[in-house]
Amino acid sequence: HNIFVRYNEIINTLNKNTLNQCIIFPRFIVFKLF
Repeated sequence: HNIFVRYNEIINTLNKNTLNQCIIFPRFIVFKLF
């Protein structure tokens, strides 16, 4: 049970990180291009 809860927490943090990267990373690419 604890392992599953930790697994869910890890997935949640990964999802938040990927969401932030999806927002920040394209802006970074646009700034690099122009």
